[in-house]
Amino acid sequence: MQHGEKVVASYIGKACETFAQEIFQPHKINHYNQALKNRSNGRAIIVFLYQKHKRRPNRTAIDVLETLLIQQAVRRTIPITNKQKTLIQELKIQGIQDFKTGKKPRGKSNTVSLIFRKMMKF
Repeated sequence: MQHGEKVVASYIGKACETFAQEIFQPHKINHYNQALKNRSNGRAIIVFLYQKHKRRPNRTAIDVLETLLIQQAVRRTIPITNKQKTLIQELKIQGIQDFKTGKKPRGKSNTVSLIFRKMMKF
């Protein structure tokens, strides 16, 4: 939904078949209807990302991208209607990275932590 400069996602999905085969499935139409029902004002928009391919789409890459986008929406507390792929594992490497928040830990880091962060470009 777009409200002026602000754009808020309501559903993140993938399509590995034709556009018509994917977008008009009943469960996806339910997601769109829910988004339209919940809006107070603004404009409904659909954003497409596509993969250029010569023969067949890379279904694995498309699935990974969908998962990453859903996970990002959950991290940023965007109110999407997706049910699958929304569980974020809490991964933390002490002194290195909190993968749930995507932030470096607070406080002083030891030498090993600093070397590891630099090596892995965290």
